[in-house]
Amino acid sequence: MKKNVLIIEDEATTKLLYGEAFKNADFNLLMAGDGYSAKIILNQNPISLVVTDLLMPLVGGGAIISHLNLYHPEIPVIVVSAHLGDEEEVQDLTENVKATFPKPVDFRALRE
Repeated sequence: MKKNVLIIEDEATTKLLYGEAFKNADFNLLMAGDGYSAKIILNQNPISLVVTDLLMPLVGGGAIISHLNLYHPEIPVIVVSAHLGDEEEVQDLTENVKATFPKPVDFRALRE
């Protein structure tokens, strides 16, 4: 059975790039446009990994990371954001965040 990877990204072009970069991957790619939609997906599907942006509408990346810490601490998180250097939320990242990548993301490095 393939594992599920949840991508949380509000930019449509970036979501398309994720889909193209991982179309032949050995996992299912689930997409959410914000943290609110991601919470729904998390409640309905077993998730093995979350890749999230930080700045998004409705519920941002920092809030979804806090949610994961509280309700799904076993799920590792990768943060991909253009705001890694100056975003206050980055200071609050917790131990389930396994890696951070600046945008534009190097998909080859992310796959590793």
